[in-house]
Amino acid sequence: MSSKNFISLTLLLVLSIGVIFSFSPTIAVKAEEHEEGFKVNVLDLRQGGIAVLNKIMKKEGKQMEPPLDVHTKSVNFSKLETEAKTILSSGSNSPYELFQAYNGFMPSYTQNDWLTPLGDYVEKYKEEYDLDDISQAMWDAVTFDGKIYGFPFQQFTTHLFYRKDIFEKYGLKPPETVDQLFEVLKTLKKKSNFQYQLAMGLKKGYLTSHFHGALMAYGGRWFTEDNQPAFNSEAGVKAVKLLERLQKYMPPSNYSGKDVVTAMSQGIVPMAYTWTSYYADMADPSVSQYPDKIVPAPAISVTEEGPPLANWTQDMFVIPKNLSNKIDKERVFKLVAKSTTKENQMKYADETIVSRRSILGDPEIQDKYPYYKATLKTVEQGAIPYPKVPYFTAERGVVANYVSQALAGQLSIEKALEKAEKEVRRDLKQKGYLS
Repeated sequence: MSSKNFISLTLLLVLSIGVIFSFSPTIAVKAEEHEEGFKVNVLDLRQGGIAVLNKIMKKEGKQMEPPLDVHTKSVNFSKLETEAKTILSSGSNSPYELFQAYNGFMPSYTQNDWLTPLGDYVEKYKEEYDLDDISQAMWDAVTFDGKIYGFPFQQFTTHLFYRKDIFEKYGLKPPETVDQLFEVLKTLKKKSNFQYQLAMGLKKGYLTSHFHGALMAYGGRWFTEDNQPAFNSEAGVKAVKLLERLQKYMPPSNYSGKDVVTAMSQGIVPMAYTWTSYYADMADPSVSQYPDKIVPAPAISVTEEGPPLANWTQDMFVIPKNLSNKIDKERVFKLVAKSTTKENQMKYADETIVSRRSILGDPEIQDKYPYYKATLKTVEQGAIPYPKVPYFTAERGVVANYVSQALAGQLSIEKALEKAEKEVRRDLKQKGYLS
């Protein structure tokens, strides 16, 4: 072999070895990266104060020792629900170290053993991060079978928003009961120039929340203790009838939450019934034409002493059970704890309802951010969250589908609930929840 050919062959072997190493799993490099710090991917909801919280997490991650390289991806609610479920159910290592979840997701997540229990970390770091400052109701919302599976950081309710300038013009007060609400609606319809008087999100994804609130307000429930469907009841019929009556004062299209914001912000309606989280946009001068005139009020009730027509949700961060063995889950937990201290929650308290009692009960905060009073009053009145059953996420969609058909006039209310019960019952039997 000539020296020229030998040199060429040697270079080819060196290049080949380089290519092999460049495309092989870099276990040694990953181990070294883990010793110095590692990347934390977060999938969360594009909403409220999340953008601020994401910046806080990135900053806190850099300051940890060793540092964590935090990357966040914010998506809409539908994307969060489908993407998280797909990843968690795959059985493979999750590409995300943290997911944002809410109480409606948690029963199925825990039932399927997709999450890392966090109780030991909560106990270990309780004093360091003052975790007792987070309300017990919030910890209860993320506890299943005695185990804590999430870190609660914010909460929301559905309640009323109104234009104070319009209410002052017509001598109106924020309604507290269903009867008072209809009196206000009738007055606005008769005296004001508004073609429509109310906006609510009645698209299927949002409809469930309002049906839930009405069902609870009339003393109903979704399921019995032994998993029997219970929504096809007198309370269920009353709940849909209430939404049907309210629909007469709304724009004809089924609205999403963002549509409700637009309707209030652009002066299409003087009242809205929606989530606390949308107030930030309604009060944003770059989005709203009436940022200083839209006021939050507590949820209404059927009677003054009854539970409110409201849904109460709690948002939390969860750590998937299936992660690379090189990921230190305790450090991921500490990242969340550091990012949600009182000092850090104060930085996004103007765009959400945080979980810490020291902020929630602060009179200055309540005066500065009026939606705190509205939300806390709604909770105090007895707002009821979704049931903690693992099949609820799937079955609520079935019910919403039929309730939507009833509101569209395609089915009678009674027939819609009857069909919903039949389908839910069949589904629960197939899944083994009913014999």
